[in-house]
Amino acid sequence: MKSRETVLVTGTNRGIGFGLTRHFALRGWRVFAACRQPDSATDLQTLAREYPGQVEILPVEVRDDSSVAAFGRAVAERTSTLDLLINNAGILPEDEQERTGELRLAPILEAFDVNVAGVIRVTQAVLPLLRAGSRPRLVNITSGAGSIKAETFARHPAYGISKAALNMFTRRAAFDLMATGITVVCLSPGFVQTDMNRGRKAAISMEEAAQALTETCVNLQPEHHGQWLDRFGKPSDFAW
Repeated sequence: MKSRETVLVTGTNRGIGFGLTRHFALRGWRVFAACRQPDSATDLQTLAREYPGQVEILPVEVRDDSSVAAFGRAVAERTSTLDLLINNAGILPEDEQERTGELRLAPILEAFDVNVAGVIRVTQAVLPLLRAGSRPRLVNITSGAGSIKAETFARHPAYGISKAALNMFTRRAAFDLMATGITVVCLSPGFVQTDMNRGRKAAISMEEAAQALTETCVNLQPEHHGQWLDRFGKPSDFAW
């Protein structure tokens, strides 16, 4: 039986975000697919044509307050409730390997603006719709690079630092929203074959990751609230 639940996914022009959009559409969900440049998202446009009235593409620049505010209004004009928000949009600024003493602030600030502040902006813009949802769920896509314990410090300091901050926001949101009925988690897809990895070999295909993540999001329960889960919905091997 097809679900009539509603999901909002950010960063849907490619990679995991596009895969999530497709899998939720296959399940019969109504999908608001948010991306920065819809005009150049040709695969996403094709998907929307395949699912008319079910997949709707909306523009948003998560780094811009006014863009996110307009985006929030656009979503509210189209639905009175959201059942699931997946904050997937994220960036890996550079393939940098700088160490403390040499760190440049520009890529760190860029990563924070998208991977942390962007998530907060979008979440707050649509939170009233989530509060009105049926079994509402808030999912932040994180990474093992954000683990305080894992020894992932050799590469991408901006990305890792920003994902650690995203994890902290997830925990904060879980605490703040505990009484609202919104289940808040962060999910790690694993090392996935996406453009973000810039040619590095990854063991997990985008299709595999998107399918598993979709299944996990659909089946999230209140007892998962505040947890860091892997793509299969199991407690992550990474420590906060």
